[in-house]
Amino acid sequence: MKTDFHKYSNLKVKIAENANEPEYYTLENCPAIKKIEEWEKQHPQEVAEIDRELESEMQSYQKEK
Repeated sequence: MKTDFHKYSNLKVKIAENANEPEYYTLENCPAIKKIEEWEKQHPQEVAEIDRELESEMQSYQKEK
């Protein structure tokens, strides 16, 4: 029986493309986290403001308890 490898060439391309991507992402290699970190570096003032807002909100929740 002869196998037609050209019939499955699209599948081989998909497998080859996915071979370079990790099966599971960690905190070190997650693309979404890297984008967030890049944004944080570009907008330090906004990050500081967000941190202050979050801290005040967390303190208000603690006071309610």
